[in-house]
Amino acid sequence: MQSQHEQGGGAARVVVNTAMLLTFVAASVVGCGYYLAAHRGAHTGPSAFRSRSTSDATAELAGALGMSGLDARALATAQVAPAAVAGVVQDVRSHLDGANFAAIADARHETRAALERLEASIQSGSATEQDKQSLAAARAAAAGAEAAFQTTVDAVFEAGVAGLSPTQRTSLARIRANREYRVAVRYLRAERSEAGWVALREATAAVAIAANHGANASQNAVALTGEADEGSTAAASGLSLLPQVRAAWNAEVSLP
Repeated sequence: MQSQHEQGGGAARVVVNTAMLLTFVAASVVGCGYYLAAHRGAHTGPSAFRSRSTSDATAELAGALGMSGLDARALATAQVAPAAVAGVVQDVRSHLDGANFAAIADARHETRAALERLEASIQSGSATEQDKQSLAAARAAAAGAEAAFQTTVDAVFEAGVAGLSPTQRTSLARIRANREYRVAVRYLRAERSEAGWVALREATAAVAIAANHGANASQNAVALTGEADEGSTAAASGLSLLPQVRAAWNAEVSLP
């Protein structure tokens, strides 16, 4: 069992760490606002890529592209030609040069983890009174870090799609917004209500399960999936070039 001194020290560390995270999040929000305003102009600050190893810079670039919905599969679904992929990646690389994307992503992860640990200690009954009093600050830190991260990811997306056609930009925005519904990417270019997405997810799952068991899915599931397939012919056309798009993406990001 911890002594009162040890428990008090733990609480003090929680309070100090929360304050430090809040300070970092505030700085991140300010920095993110600067990059949103100036990312199309020249960057005069120090480069995050020049100060870090090539492998770290590659990981940051790949992570930023993936988190912003500009991965190879999304680009192919939006019918971005393999020859145009390099431009997307280069625009994101230029945007990230001098930015602090990795730091903001790390802050999001760390504030979430700190909040989860604090909530777990409170739920288990092992938290001190000071722990309980720091909960509001921890939640504010996590919310601030999440907001900073989302703003940064949005800016990466806008930088990456700047050179694409309006149709491609719209498609990528829809794919990015609709991924939460967890259906095949070829369907994500469409506009549906939340209930419509849920129905499609259930229908495609039912059809797949029936096929795996050599059975027949319900007529409703088959009809809904067939309708979605008919509406995704453009996406299917783009996905036919996925190997070439992925190769171009990997080559530009410098992945093996």
